[in-house]
Amino acid sequence: MAMTSHMSTTTLVLLVLATLGIGLRTIANRGENITHQRTHSHVHEDRMSAADVQTNLLEEVEVAFGKGSASSRVEQAVSTKNVGYGWTPAIRDEELANQVVAIVTSSPRPEDADGSSLKVLQEVVLSVRRILGPSTTVTVAFDGVAPNLGKDSDEVRNNYHRKISDFRGWVATQTSNPVEIWINDAWTHQANMQKRVLDYVKSKGRMKPFLFFTQDDSEVVGEVDTPFILRTMASDPEVDYVRIYWCNDCSKGEVWKGQKYVLCTTPHSSERLVRTWMYADRPHFMTTNFFMDNVYPNIPIDAKKTPEQLMQNAFGREGPLWLYGRAGHMRHDANRMQGSFGIRGFGNTPDARNANAKPETPYCPCMS
Repeated sequence: MAMTSHMSTTTLVLLVLATLGIGLRTIANRGENITHQRTHSHVHEDRMSAADVQTNLLEEVEVAFGKGSASSRVEQAVSTKNVGYGWTPAIRDEELANQVVAIVTSSPRPEDADGSSLKVLQEVVLSVRRILGPSTTVTVAFDGVAPNLGKDSDEVRNNYHRKISDFRGWVATQTSNPVEIWINDAWTHQANMQKRVLDYVKSKGRMKPFLFFTQDDSEVVGEVDTPFILRTMASDPEVDYVRIYWCNDCSKGEVWKGQKYVLCTTPHSSERLVRTWMYADRPHFMTTNFFMDNVYPNIPIDAKKTPEQLMQNAFGREGPLWLYGRAGHMRHDANRMQGSFGIRGFGNTPDARNANAKPETPYCPCMS
């Protein structure tokens, strides 16, 4: 039943604002024309009083958006956004995990030789389960082996195949949590492998409103408010990508190849996100529509690159990309390894690629 059938949009917004105890200036200052199209199925139309509307709306806003900024909760509760793929705001928090396609990408690494990369991959998968919930299927996608590895090709291939086999054995012991293994039939590198995996998911009729991508060396650490992230992406037209960050404070900057970069620009009204100009491969959520409309078609079929290499600067300083967390408490990504065989660019030379590859000591370029 649409609540807007009982009152005007203006009346509804006033009611939300009054209930949450804040003034009209939040919306007036933004100059936004806000509409509300929430649907409630548990109260019959002929019994919906103003008190019912107020009580149910307050409960829904608090459940959906927690105890964050009141103005942010109002803006999110009344905004409209076409998320698609069966999304509805009525989905409860405990059901949100079923709205995410989770993909971990893997490729041959020097650490395959001693088995440490297998241990890191297992921890990465467990961390994805922790933030998404035990019912989410985590798809681990293994790329092919690059053909240009010279005299070490056979050793690299054997070590990699052993890692895949051992990981398959570990998955067989994880009876309570679904993990799917997907094997690329060629070396395409990460960007085109992501396209291939999603083509496979789509062919099985399993596309969801949201995606979560991470690499096999990126463990998510600390507490991540996944319902907040998903509901913000579902309701805020300016948020389509939320990266789990590897530094405590993005404003302090990072150092890469001797140069300092500051990745963040302006804070979100919730004060729990900060806008960024950089599309990165580190752990991140995004709306499926955003990926399929803006990333997927911009990956050339012959590109042997990562999405980050192709899309890093594609969306500008006012794009829909954000970093998760409050300043000083943003670090939720532990980068356990650095180099993969076959990577081109980003300074991964045979001599330097393992300089910081110690799984027990996560790498980060942070200045904070």
